[in-house]
Amino acid sequence: MKRLLIVLASAGLLTACSDDAGKQEIKNILECSMTAKLVGKPQMIDVIADHANWASAKSGYKPSVAETKQMHDEIKAKWNLKSMSRHDQDVVLVGIYNSAQCSALHKGDPITVDDVPPDA
Repeated sequence: MKRLLIVLASAGLLTACSDDAGKQEIKNILECSMTAKLVGKPQMIDVIADHANWASAKSGYKPSVAETKQMHDEIKAKWNLKSMSRHDQDVVLVGIYNSAQCSALHKGDPITVDDVPPDA
C-alpha cells in the first residue's frame, strides 16, 4: 500500500510538472501571438497558433478560457506598455517579435520599429 501511494504521488508530481511546463510553453506562444498582432503582423498569428495547438497536444495541457485570459493579463502586466510612449512600446514589442523564441515560431523576417504601422 505504501508503495502504491508513493507511485501515485510521483505520478501526480510528474503530471503537475508537465502541466506547468505545458502552461509556460503555451504562455510563451501566446506572448508571441499578441506581439505579432500589436506590431501589425496579423498574418503571423495563424502560423503561431499552429504551434500552440501542437504544444497543447504534446503536453496535454489545454487552458480554459479563464486561464487563457489570466495568461493574457499577466503578459500585459509584464510588458507594462501603458507607462511608455508609443515609440518605446514599439521598441519593446519589436524586440519580443524578433526574439529567438518568437522568430522560431513565426519564421518571418525581423522587423524594425519603422515597420510597425501607426494604426497597429
